[in-house]
Amino acid sequence: MRDGLKLLCQYGLASVISDESGLQYVLTDEGEPFLDMLGSEYVEHVHKRAKWAVSEFGLLDNESLRRSIQQSFNGTDAEIAFRTHILRG
Repeated sequence: MRDGLKLLCQYGLASVISDESGLQYVLTDEGEPFLDMLGSEYVEHVHKRAKWAVSEFGLLDNESLRRSIQQSFNGTDAEIAFRTHILRG
């Protein structure tokens, strides 16, 4: 997922916003036609994953989310995952 987001940003299809709540990836105007071209099966899969992530982690504060990620990863990997994947909206 990280590589995909990086690629979208590289081509100006998405941008990253960093604030006190973490990182947010936002679709740019140039990215909308690309998103429209994605197959509906893929979009449905991503939607289901996003819905699951929000239901599992959406109400956690940053420290609780960090602890949850650390239980799944180890050391440096957990910090990278936390800083890369925290999405609030």
